[in-house]
Amino acid sequence: MSSRKGTSGGTCEYCGNSYSKREHYQRHVRTHTRERPYSCDLCSATFSRKDTLHRHARARHPEAGSPSQGVDEQGGHSRQESMQSLQDGLQTPPQTDHAFDHAMSSNADFASMQFSLNSSIDPCSTMFDWPWDDSMNLDPSFSLESLGTYDLNTASPSIPWLPLRSEAERPYENMQQDTLRPPPNISQSWFSSMSNKSKYPTQPWASPNVSDTTGTTGDEISRDVLADSLQQRVPDTTLPPTQFLNRCLHMFTTRLWPLIPIVHLPTFEPARTNPLLLLSICSLGALAIGSEEALYHGERLFDGVQKAILVSFAPNRIADEHSLAILQAAMIGQTYALLSGSAANLLTAQCFHGTMGVSIRTFYDQWANPKDSSMVLNEQSSPSDWEPWIREQTAIRLLNCIHVHNGEVFATVHQPALLRAHPFNVRLAADDKLFLSKTADEWVSMRARYARHQPEPHSLFSTCASLDCFVAEIYHRKTGPFNRTNVAADDEIYTSLITWFNESAQLIESDGAKRLSLLMLWHSCFVLLLSDLDLVERVCGRDGSNISQEDTTMLHAWITTPQAKQCVVHALLIYILLERFRVSEVPAIHVARVAWQAGLVLATYSFFARTEPNINITEAISSCPALKAARRTPLFTQSDWATVDQSATPERCRTTAFSLSATLRHLGPWQNGVRYAKTLDQILHLFEPY
Repeated sequence: MSSRKGTSGGTCEYCGNSYSKREHYQRHVRTHTRERPYSCDLCSATFSRKDTLHRHARARHPEAGSPSQGVDEQGGHSRQESMQSLQDGLQTPPQTDHAFDHAMSSNADFASMQFSLNSSIDPCSTMFDWPWDDSMNLDPSFSLESLGTYDLNTASPSIPWLPLRSEAERPYENMQQDTLRPPPNISQSWFSSMSNKSKYPTQPWASPNVSDTTGTTGDEISRDVLADSLQQRVPDTTLPPTQFLNRCLHMFTTRLWPLIPIVHLPTFEPARTNPLLLLSICSLGALAIGSEEALYHGERLFDGVQKAILVSFAPNRIADEHSLAILQAAMIGQTYALLSGSAANLLTAQCFHGTMGVSIRTFYDQWANPKDSSMVLNEQSSPSDWEPWIREQTAIRLLNCIHVHNGEVFATVHQPALLRAHPFNVRLAADDKLFLSKTADEWVSMRARYARHQPEPHSLFSTCASLDCFVAEIYHRKTGPFNRTNVAADDEIYTSLITWFNESAQLIESDGAKRLSLLMLWHSCFVLLLSDLDLVERVCGRDGSNISQEDTTMLHAWITTPQAKQCVVHALLIYILLERFRVSEVPAIHVARVAWQAGLVLATYSFFARTEPNINITEAISSCPALKAARRTPLFTQSDWATVDQSATPERCRTTAFSLSATLRHLGPWQNGVRYAKTLDQILHLFEPY
């Protein structure tokens, strides 16, 4: 009996993968050889797959007939109709789980998916001095196989279906004015609480019927079943359209880059870079776009890239361009996880944070050489020093980024920080304008001018990193088992924060254009230092309705202390800074968290301080060196301090907390701000007198 044509497969001589069908084997080999046997008669485009040629023809030459198909695949019939329906299904978010499962069940090969949509984007820039470069647009016919050979052993990113979390929201009923009995569902909205169980179903790696598979009974499991359980169980899927990916790139390079400036834009070529880095950038850009369709694609890009990084990641790999791209992709993914407002993503960021910290430090030790004389800022630099300088600066910015994430992760979950670094010893990256020099000659000229300034200018992102080192140290000492009552340590941090403020006054004043909100983060450090926010969250029902009387007593005792009054003033100043944001601005990674904690302090104070005397602002400032320093800055006017004085009563604190929640709900594109605002609203309604 003759065998069906095209069913005889083969084993790849490059990577050893085996295929049962000949056409699948040949298609895979072309990912190694870069062969493109299918050409279009109407233009010069060539493709490695026949179905992508058809997609190109339908998108770019709809008036023409069938394009030339070049060399035919053995046994490979056209999947034009099925690919068209798959593309149509992925252009817009499906409305049901069944629709997405149908798209996921297709045989589309993610690793060689081609795109053929128009990608023209009008250049615009509103955030910083880096215009959109049209050369960054992805070619409409590009495929992942053309993005660069980062690692042939790396599995392709895959995106599994995860059902959306339900947003249970119930009004509060029958609440007593003087009792705190949060309803059971209040803890469900607390996405930052790690005690909440995820509603995502657990996906088993393998669930075969043992008896049917092995032919045996009892608890015997065959070796084949064990081996099969080690295989990945994540389905492949296609990517969003090229036009959408271009919009995400545009968002990142024109608005998001100052918030996580770890990619060197002048030498960044999307179509030649590591695919994981490109897709990670697109996921963050999709989150910033914020539409329903963008969030749909962004979550799946993030999930797929994270899984691919875990497959390809090795902390001890040699530092090179490929490992740098993977670290950059991972750090951008960590940023996405912190800003997405998802409990599952936040837990992912927390779990992966320690690995990233060790890996980036190891990478920096191999990649950067601070003792190299070519790295010293001087006026005798040559164009040949540009590329080594870029490598070192990128490594320093990765170090800064891990410090920022270190503070933000553990300030959110109220646990001891994994990484500790002295805030004044953080490596400072070069100024962003110098880092964005487009050519080596421009860099040499600008570097000579920068060398004349002492101290040399540095990136504001490094300043954020030093402040987040304060945040991490505060949480390490407050939540560690041996430091809860270490008053001397708190005084040392307090004094160091004032020293930092005095040394960074000019940077704080110049932060207005960058919108990294350094002053807001500085005030947040005092809110963390002067209060126990973990205790406050527990009393507000984070862990459920069973609130311990001991916690309530401790919180009421804290309200009567001078530290509580100073903390309230810092929270009110944070609110004033928050009101200055424009609708079009994209806030830094810490802004939503800082605003949420300030609102939490104000809401708690408004309830527990009803019988306490009002805060005397003049007295609070005179007894607080930090507030004295803040009053000297021109960023706060006399009108601002008058507003603080008027809002210091418990009733006005509650009103201010409501206003802060409303501002936070509409603050920028990040989803964690919406989640924080929702939880703050529930707490305020819980404290509302009836």
